[in-house]
Amino acid sequence: MPPKIRIIVSGLIVTVIAIIIYIIFRINIIEKDFIKVLNNRTAHINRIYRNFNEKYTDIKANKNKLKELFQLINKKYPEIALIAAADMDYTVELISKNNRILKSEKMYKTIVDDFLNRKLSVPSSKEYITRYYNLNGKNNDSQKFYIINKIINNNRLFYLFPYKPRKQILIKVTLEVSMIIIAIIIITTVIFIKSSQNSMPTEMQKNKLKGSHNLAENIGRDSYNIDLKGRSIQSSEKKLFPNEIRSASDSLNKQVYRLFSDLNSKYFPESISLYLKVTDNLLSKSFEYKGKSFIKIDSSSFDTIDIDNDAGKELLKSTVMILERGSKFIFPIIHENSLLGVISIIRDTGFNGKEIQDIKNDLIGILKQLSEYIVISRVMIDADTGLYSKAYFDLKYNEEIDSAVKNSEDLSIILLKPFKNNSTINMDQYSSIAKLVSSTLSNIIKNDHFVSMYEDFLAIIIPGLKSNYCLELAEKIFNTLCKIKIKIDNDNYTLLDPYIGISSTDSIIAGEDLFKAAKNNLGNSLKSDTGNIFS
Repeated sequence: MPPKIRIIVSGLIVTVIAIIIYIIFRINIIEKDFIKVLNNRTAHINRIYRNFNEKYTDIKANKNKLKELFQLINKKYPEIALIAAADMDYTVELISKNNRILKSEKMYKTIVDDFLNRKLSVPSSKEYITRYYNLNGKNNDSQKFYIINKIINNNRLFYLFPYKPRKQILIKVTLEVSMIIIAIIIITTVIFIKSSQNSMPTEMQKNKLKGSHNLAENIGRDSYNIDLKGRSIQSSEKKLFPNEIRSASDSLNKQVYRLFSDLNSKYFPESISLYLKVTDNLLSKSFEYKGKSFIKIDSSSFDTIDIDNDAGKELLKSTVMILERGSKFIFPIIHENSLLGVISIIRDTGFNGKEIQDIKNDLIGILKQLSEYIVISRVMIDADTGLYSKAYFDLKYNEEIDSAVKNSEDLSIILLKPFKNNSTINMDQYSSIAKLVSSTLSNIIKNDHFVSMYEDFLAIIIPGLKSNYCLELAEKIFNTLCKIKIKIDNDNYTLLDPYIGISSTDSIIAGEDLFKAAKNNLGNSLKSDTGNIFS
């Protein structure tokens, strides 16, 4: 069997084995997630019913009130199939049935009879039991139900949920399987490419090119027209540009989303918002988790909080503000005696004393994480472009240099300036172009890499890349960027005119600084009349 075919077959076998192992060890993740959500739901319902029972001790005399309570519970949790209240002798006071789920009257009567005959009692050692009920009298049409039977103040609260996994967990499982397949495909592809390179060296591998390189004659006539304001792509080659410009600030979005998701699953608030400081006296809403939606708000004037008052002074003292009769909380985010922002939590029903304390305890760690993350993000992100900053590049560069020296690995740097002279465009336009170029680079460079804004040029670190491959990659970047035609406004267009300086650990003199060499090459490229790439 030829080596390339053997590599492909091996990749397929490994994929099948990996998926089987995943199924063996992770098949119960769906049910575990359902049980976790179920426990959160039932804990909340138990609290609501306990508060009702303490207020209305005589259920028979307050049956209408109990009916209203069940209606509210059904409205908030439409996934409940049935909820019932009974005394300790299983005498039913009220049953609320969800007709959308329990369509069969026969199945409904079977469930009620099982409850009255005490066949659905949950042992004290368990939180729930499961049963299968036939939906339409057909053996292959049965539904699994989770049954809860709680004793609260000498009354029985009985409810059952149909087993229905959340879409989010199904998507998660699908993504994990996809990631396994993609990872194996990537590894197989790398092995395949390495095998091809080892068997048939390219002309670039045979001859290392030095000096300046004029590639203008290699540029095709087709161009990709980009509306700088609207980001519209008017070419069939849309794969060159992702739908959204990715930047370093995305990592903050993910951090906030994860923290807010945890709070939402525990306390079921109406909304959770993060307000960040935009001026000395003003906080602006930057993120909101409401219902099933997580929103990042770019406008600094959409929803603001004035802190140039007594409330602001209290927040600076780390005071937690409890407003609107306990249904709204504002928690300050403090870092080294400076107010960075606040978290606002709102719920339609007031929080009780235990919940208030639990939320405070949960937020102690969250506020610390957020404060540190916001500070780090403001250092690592360039304010104008949203890309990694010069300061963070220096940290990353030193880290990669140490790693390359320690492990005797190759390292390459590409410095790129989109224009030789950008005096005709303003700073906002230049920032947008830099983000566009950064995004395009991510689609061209398939290796692990790091892109940063450094002064007025982009700096790219690529671990494990030799000088011949780095030059080949620089040529590909140049050819791609030269095809981009950018609409500045209604009447003006501009073509990118990229200038590139590159440097690799296997092409510099021992002891020479890699970044300094790349920067000198970028300077040579900008001065040269013979080419746009200098190595």
